[in-house]
Amino acid sequence: AGSYKLKIETGSAAAIKKVYYIFTDNDQAALGDQDIDGNNDKIKKFTEDQITRKEGYITVDVSGVSGATRHLHVVIATTQTVDQVTTDLRSEEFIKIIFGKHDNPTINLIQTPGKVYYKISDTIVLPITIDFPSSNQGYSILAARQTSKPDSVSGYNLHVQFTENKYSMQIPDTIKASNYDPIFVALIFDHSIVSEQKIDNIIICAPPTISDFKDMNSDKNVKYSADQLINLSFKADVVEDDASKASPMYQINSQTPEPALLTKNDDGFDQFTIKAPSEIPNNQQITVKLSIKDPAGQKAEKALKIDVKQSPYITESPDNSEVKEAYKAEEPIIVIIQFKHFEERTGKFEYKFYEDQSYIPLPEKNVKEFLAVRVHLLRSS
Repeated sequence: AGSYKLKIETGSAAAIKKVYYIFTDNDQAALGDQDIDGNNDKIKKFTEDQITRKEGYITVDVSGVSGATRHLHVVIATTQTVDQVTTDLRSEEFIKIIFGKHDNPTINLIQTPGKVYYKISDTIVLPITIDFPSSNQGYSILAARQTSKPDSVSGYNLHVQFTENKYSMQIPDTIKASNYDPIFVALIFDHSIVSEQKIDNIIICAPPTISDFKDMNSDKNVKYSADQLINLSFKADVVEDDASKASPMYQINSQTPEPALLTKNDDGFDQFTIKAPSEIPNNQQITVKLSIKDPAGQKAEKALKIDVKQSPYITESPDNSEVKEAYKAEEPIIVIIQFKHFEERTGKFEYKFYEDQSYIPLPEKNVKEFLAVRVHLLRSS
């Protein structure tokens, strides 16, 4: 970086004894005698070959001197007293030599496969590299999240950290809605922007919510029977406004959760269809729990109770005295059965003799009804 000497006026009566330097976070050194006496390990001593004594002043060679901050103080002790004279030099020329500024350091993007999702208060790992060691002094890395690039250094208001070989920044917990704005990163040196980069496809996800979860027939006071289809709808506030991408699932009572196949209706609601349980032993309410999970892993749930009624089913009559164990060919087979919880019969009866056999239509003339008991006359083959 060449040679750079700092001239310090000392006065004609001052006899220089020792010369030290120290870097601090501000322009106030505030050093005591005990510091200069060697009790402060941050204070470094200039060697004799770095000091040139002249009448009324000295020069010190500060080439190659570096520290963690940009405020350099030179401390002088005289033979008359252990006192200090502090000089703070912050010129552009001095900073370039002290910190060894690179010619053209740049921020480089690392290609990512697609969008990356984070939740509020997460730490974002920025897909960037910078072509100088992170410990290089004098540089800082700042960021801004907004629609367009900041006009100046003052527009960058987020701090970027470098740990474990990664550049990262903290998402503020004050964000109330999902954010799709790009992130602008700037490499700063001496209050000037050295390099800038725009990062797209980092999405901040606000916590998802579910509202207005309802049965689409709720205003009709419908009680559903076994296996009957039930149409449900809801509103979802989720990142990218697409609940179908948020792993929607539903669960009926304690059954295994299943994917909800969503469609969007004309009112902007998401809707899906479920089937009532196959066995409903008595009039009751079932609980349907709906859940969504956004790409950042945040989950929302909502539960709904739906009225269902006893399932109709068929049972054998207590009186099956006419049923025989064996039948001859073409001999009528009499089966007495009872219908439970049927409001009315629709459709036709079918029967089969073997598990792997196709069902055979039963002619209506072979069916006789006695009050709530229907008698099925099957003909053996």
